[in-house]
Amino acid sequence: MKLWLDDREITVPTDDLDTALKAARDAAQQAGRVIIEAEWDGQSIPDSMLENPPKTPSGKGEIRFTSANPRALVSTTLHEISDVLSKLGILQQETADSLQAGRMDEAFEALGEVFSTWETVRRAVEEGPALLGISVSELNAPATPAGPSEPLVTHIGALTDLLGDTRSALQNEDWSTLADLLADELRVQADRWGVILRSLAEQIDRR
Repeated sequence: MKLWLDDREITVPTDDLDTALKAARDAAQQAGRVIIEAEWDGQSIPDSMLENPPKTPSGKGEIRFTSANPRALVSTTLHEISDVLSKLGILQQETADSLQAGRMDEAFEALGEVFSTWETVRRAVEEGPALLGISVSELNAPATPAGPSEPLVTHIGALTDLLGDTRSALQNEDWSTLADLLADELRVQADRWGVILRSLAEQIDRR
C-alpha cells in the first residue's frame, strides 16, 4: 500500500491504517505540521476511524494524508467560528420567538444548532491552544467599552454556567426562562465570544 503526505510519498511498509497513520503523523511532526484529513483510494476517511484506526489489513491501494501548519490552522478555525457567532444571536432570537409562540418543533430543531455551535466554541477554545502547547490560563479576553481585559478562563466559566442554566430550563420545560436566556444573555455572549475568538486568533498569530 502506498502512503502520501501532501505531495510526498512516505516509504514505510504497511497494509493497515493504524501503522499508516502513525507514520504520517511522525512525518508531519518532523515538518512542524499536523494531519487534518485522509483519503483511502480517493474516499475520505471519517474522523471516527482516524481516532480509532484498525490494525487489520485494509486491502487498499493508497492512502493520502493532508497536513497543515498548526498555528495557521488554529487561527483560521477561530476566525471561522467567530463568523458563525455573528449569526448565532439572530438564530437564538428566532428560537426564543418560536418558544414564545408555541412553535415547539421549530424551536427544538433550532436549539440543536444553538447548542452544537456553542459546543464548537468550547472545543475550539480548549483544543486549539492545546494543539500549540498553549494553556488557556495564559490567554486573555480583550477589553471592551463595558470593562477591562480579563483572563480567558473567567469568560469560559461564565459561559459554562450560562449554558448550564439554559439546559436546566430546557429540561424543566421552563419555556419562558429559556426564551429569555436565548434572547438576552446568550445573545450578548454570542457577540462577546465573536470578539474573543478573533482576539485569540490574533494572540496566537503573534506568538
